Amino acid sequence: MVGAAGVAPAGPAALVWLGSLLRSIGSRLLRLPQGLAWLPSLVWMLLITALSSVRGQQREGSVLVAFVANLGHAPLFGLLALWLCLLLERPGGWPDLCARNFAGLLLVIFFLGGLDELHQGLITGGRDMSALDLATDLVGAAAVLSVIRSLGRLAFGRELAWRLPIGLAACLACAAAATFPPPWRLAPPGS
Repeated sequence: MVGAAGVAPAGPAALVWLGSLLRSIGSRLLRLPQGLAWLPSLVWMLLITALSSVRGQQREGSVLVAFVANLGHAPLFGLLALWLCLLLERPGGWPDLCARNFAGLLLVIFFLGGLDELHQGLITGGRDMSALDLATDLVGAAAVLSVIRSLGRLAFGRELAWRLPIGLAACLACAAAATFPPPWRLAPPGS
């Protein structure tokens, strides 16, 4: 397996294999001309909006379903971050995820996730707005962007060894916080 600059990447063998597979998929996605790179992001955001339009149902006692629904925010917005990466400049053939671009994409995710939460809370019946869901959106996006940034480097195997478990743990923690909100959560006025 050969990574960036034609040199074999270093790190644990399974993660080097996974990283090489992900980099290969990323290279194929980057074949999309930059003039059309906005299309996957738009289609994905429309899918998120359609999913947010599904009327909510209160399921008493179904903690696992609630946890999985809250966890679903991470991959949905993580994949949106992936599609948004296609819009970035590609020096060396890989998206430029410098600190400014990384933060800029998280800001876009924050804005789109916020719109999604407003849509759920104000338009879709039986759903509520949740800052913890928005946090899960951001953590999922940050985890994916972190992995994409790693894949652009030669030693991605070593980086994936810590980025993947930390990203997954953070997504699980946010979903758990959204499922079991802290007792100090502020109630809206008049409730």
